[in-house]
Amino acid sequence: MYHYSIAPHHIPALSDKLAFAQSLGVSNLELPGDIDGIPFDRLSPAQIESAREALIDSGVRVVLATLSADPADDAALRRFFNAAYELHAESILLPPAGALAPDAYAASLLPAARYARCYNMGLLVSNDPATALSTDAGVTQAVRALDAFDCGAVFDTAGYQKTGLYPFFGACYGSHIKNRIRVLRVGDLFSDGTPAPLAHGVCGIREVASLLLARSFDGYFSLCATSGAYDDWKLWLRDTRQMLKNM
Repeated sequence: MYHYSIAPHHIPALSDKLAFAQSLGVSNLELPGDIDGIPFDRLSPAQIESAREALIDSGVRVVLATLSADPADDAALRRFFNAAYELHAESILLPPAGALAPDAYAASLLPAARYARCYNMGLLVSNDPATALSTDAGVTQAVRALDAFDCGAVFDTAGYQKTGLYPFFGACYGSHIKNRIRVLRVGDLFSDGTPAPLAHGVCGIREVASLLLARSFDGYFSLCATSGAYDDWKLWLRDTRQMLKNM
């Protein structure tokens, strides 16, 4: 009924990521733009084909891959998107904005956006507490600047909370791009910024999910982390499903 995706960035090998996804019963995988530590744009044809066959055999698909090629290097972009296409990536997550303002950030990514359109892939912009995309206004500005390229948003609930904003009222409720959120990062924090059990912290994840579902959200409830034992991820996924049942 609902779509779940995982980004187990603490697991380096693709084969182990696939086994991890299968053990959790999740068929949607997010990749950091590399296979076994090798960026997409540096993969050989044989490495791409091996990864493609592994994905087919596992029944797991790549729903999101982070752009890991230099946006200013046309040859690298071409190789990156060719690999992403061969791996049947659904969407490309654009990299952090760094010191760029939202409009300048979007302008710097136009070459990548054109490739994405050619390959019929969606683009995603995520909020980031360390850049100009730390607010809904910044994300909205970037998304609208890439309007012609099927650009949507990733709503990182904990990322908004880290800026001092209450994610529900400070970023989601008044957002003008609620219908363009395609990935909801599922997580929660206590007021001191430490991780909290899902829906027991201050992020308002339950309220955010409820509001998006009321607007026919059909994207991914995403579990993304750089650490954690299998049992922790299993509990996280169970709590996510229970939260949705309780709505």
